[in-house]
Amino acid sequence: QVDTVLVEQTIYEQVLPHVPVPQLRYYGTLQKPGEQVRWLFLENASGDAYSAHAPAHRLAAGRWLGRLHTAAQGIDAAASLPDRGPDHYLQQMRTAWTAIHEGLATPDLNRIDRDVLLGILALYEQLEAGWQQIESVCRTLPNTLVHGDFAGRNMCLRPGPQGPTIRVYDWEWAGWGSPVVDLAQTPPGITR
Repeated sequence: QVDTVLVEQTIYEQVLPHVPVPQLRYYGTLQKPGEQVRWLFLENASGDAYSAHAPAHRLAAGRWLGRLHTAAQGIDAAASLPDRGPDHYLQQMRTAWTAIHEGLATPDLNRIDRDVLLGILALYEQLEAGWQQIESVCRTLPNTLVHGDFAGRNMCLRPGPQGPTIRVYDWEWAGWGSPVVDLAQTPPGITR
């Protein structure tokens, strides 16, 4: 099990200070003696909400990701983060497939629910059948720090001299892997 606060702490203390991207101010972590819970203290993530419909927002996100992915490649602390390469996501998909497959035995499912779950399983099977193509694409790019959940709910926009700039937070799924993970944004019109 990955300690997500430790991942975020590593990113805020050892990676982001070396990356030329706008970011939230990090104040540190606190753990009370004898307790398992650690607190991460950050600047308030205030600003406008990200919209995939706004070209200026998409441009700001693309610039931010480009700077992050390029600069983080040479940072040793980033390379020591959890693996977020294709094997990680294949394992996640297989775990979800198993849980859904086992859930089909639930007697409370109606026909529509069962059909939806069977459809999801079929999509997983198609995706796994083409997994070598995904691995091949990922191998064409150097590994770097990836956010792992680069979505509008994990960023805020603030005005800047050349347009809006973003601040990204919630690094709990971050790690070391192919930057393609962060490039797949939710299409306009769909919320996630």
